[in-house]
Amino acid sequence: MDTRHQIEMVDTISLKPAAYNPRQISDWEMRKLMRSLENFGFIDPIIVNKDRTVIGGHQRLEAAKSLGMEQVPCIIVDVSKGLEKAMNLAFNNTGGENVQELMRLVLVSMTEEERIKSCLDQSEIEKLLGEIKKQAEKDEERAVSVTCPTCGQKVKESIQSE
Repeated sequence: MDTRHQIEMVDTISLKPAAYNPRQISDWEMRKLMRSLENFGFIDPIIVNKDRTVIGGHQRLEAAKSLGMEQVPCIIVDVSKGLEKAMNLAFNNTGGENVQELMRLVLVSMTEEERIKSCLDQSEIEKLLGEIKKQAEKDEERAVSVTCPTCGQKVKESIQSE
C-alpha cells in the first residue's frame, strides 16, 4: 500500500460521511469531544479518501460542524473503496483501556484547570482522586508512632506487609 498522503484544510461541507460507518457516540460523548476541540483545537486530522469520503473522524467532523467550523484538517489518501472500508473498520476497532493507577498518577500531577480541560467527567476525576485519598488513609492507619531513643522525637513509620 502506498502510504504517501497529504494534509490540507478542507471545507466541512465538501466532506461525505461514509454511510457504512459503524461508530456512534452518545450525546454526552459528543459534548466532551466538542469541549476538547474548543480547548485544544483540531489536532487530530480527519482521514478522507480522494473523493472526500470520510474514512476516520466522523465524530470529530460532526463536532466541528456543531461548533461552526467551516474547515478542518484532513489527511487525504488514495485508496480503493474496499480498502477504504477496511481502514474505517480498523480505525474504529483499535483501542484499549486506561490503566486506572496511571490515570490517577496523571491526574495528581495536573492542576485543577488542566483537569477540567481534559474533558474527563468531574465525577470520574473525583472517583480516581478519591481512591488515592483512600489509599493514603489506609497507609496512615497502618503506620505506627516510634520514638527515637536518641533525641526523643516521635515519627510515624509504615508497617510493611510481607
